[in-house]
Formats: sequence, structure tokens, C-alpha cells
Amino acid sequence: MSHTSQTASSLNRTYVKSQRGRSPRPISAQSRYLGTLKVLDSRSQLNVSLSPECPDTIRASIYQEWLKRKTASIKEQKEIQERFRREKEIKEQKEKKDKKMEVESTFQAWSKQKKQYIAEQQKKKMEEDREKQEAEKAKEERNEDAKKAAFERWKEDKDKHILKECLKEKSVERDRQRKENEKMDQKKEDAEKLYDIWKKKKDEELKAMKKKLKQAKKRDVEERAIKECKERQAQDEYEHWMDKKESQQKLDRRLRKSRSLYQEEVPPWSPPNRTV
Repeated sequence: MSHTSQTASSLNRTYVKSQRGRSPRPISAQSRYLGTLKVLDSRSQLNVSLSPECPDTIRASIYQEWLKRKTASIKEQKEIQERFRREKEIKEQKEKKDKKMEVESTFQAWSKQKKQYIAEQQKKKMEEDREKQEAEKAKEERNEDAKKAAFERWKEDKDKHILKECLKEKSVERDRQRKENEKMDQKKEDAEKLYDIWKKKKDEELKAMKKKLKQAKKRDVEERAIKECKERQAQDEYEHWMDKKESQQKLDRRLRKSRSLYQEEVPPWSPPNRTV
């Protein structure tokens, strides 16, 4: 049992004891529960106009305690969301920086490879030119079949080199794509873990809040039922007292009337053996 519930129970017992032995009071025109709602709108009125033994004060105190805890819970949730946002922002900045560094590194590697490739192509072109010159020179010395065979060999070597370069580029592209997919999967997994942690904590807080609201609602219903029962009992006692009072008044009127009639019928008294 919480400190607020113990305080409410103690104040309620004190109020019940103080009400024992008191005469029933007439029902006021304004509902006392409406006064409670006004107290909730003005805390200064709660400290001045209500006594600690009043049930309205107890309900107002419980409401203020609940409002205080709810405000603190909302503040804590906002702090968690802000911290999660900052961590996410820092992580995104780091990822952007890492990605930029990776792009620069990739570009440098590509640039280096490009220069090497150009040098190789130039060298190869020179070789091809030389081979071409030799082929042209041999063209005059060989027959058509020999020239065709030389050309086929050159073309075969060329195709092999092109195929090798294509396979190499595809392998580099596959490695790059695989690394990118792994990085995306890791980011997704980390985000899901953070979301699961946040959702679990959020669900627990909502569950606790619903439980507190349910308990507060149950106490309010019980207190309202007790108040209505006391008010009905007071009303019944008041009506019974009014009926009894009216019956007594009717009886008194009949007795006065009977006494008046009796006094009119009785003759005046006279002494014996005397003539009036």
C-alpha cells in the first residue's frame, strides 16, 4: 500500500469517527462534490476552505498526488525521447563521416587503379601498334591464311584480356555491394534493438499507469457510494423526524380542541345547600 493510500485511509477513518454521535444535517442545495471540483481548480482554496478530515480534501489530495506523478512520468518520457534522438543524431553523423571517408578512400583507390589502367592501356596500345606494324610488315610476306591466323591469335588475346578486366570489375562491384548490404543490415538490427528496448519500457509504464488509474477510479466509486448511502440515510431520518413532528402537532391540536370543548360543557361549581 502506498503512502498516499495510507494517508487517505487514516483521514477517512478520522472523518467517520468524528461523524459518530452527531445529529443529521439538512441537505444543502449545492452538492459538496461540486465543491471538490472547484477545489481542484484552485489549490489555494484547498488549503484554506477544507479541513483535513473532509472526504473532498482526501480526494483532492489523491488527485494532486496522481497529477504530480503523471507530470513526472511525462517529463521522464520526454527526456528518454530526447536522449534517443541525440544518440540517433550522433550515430547518423558518425555514419555520414565514415561513409565520406570510405568514399574518399574508394575514390583514391579507383584513381590509382585508373592511372595504372591508363598506363597499361598506353603500353598495351604501343604493343598493339608495334604488333600491328609487324603484322602489316608480315602481311606482305605471308599469305592470306597466315595473316588470318595471326589476327585470330591477337583477337583471342584481346578477348581474354577484356574478359579478365570485366570479371575483375564485377568482383569488385560484388564486394562493394556485399559490404553495403551488411552495413545496412547492421544498422537495421541496431535500430530494431533500440526500438524494442524503448517499446518494452513504454509498455511497462503504460501498464503501471493504467493500474493506478483503475485503483483511483475504484476508490472514487466506493467513496461516492458511501456518500450517497449516508445522504439517503440522513434524508430518511429527516423525513421520519418531520412525519413524527407533524403527527405530534396534529395530536396536540386535537388535545387542545378536546380540552376546550370539555371546559365549555362543565357548569360552574356551587356550594351544597345553596341557591345561586
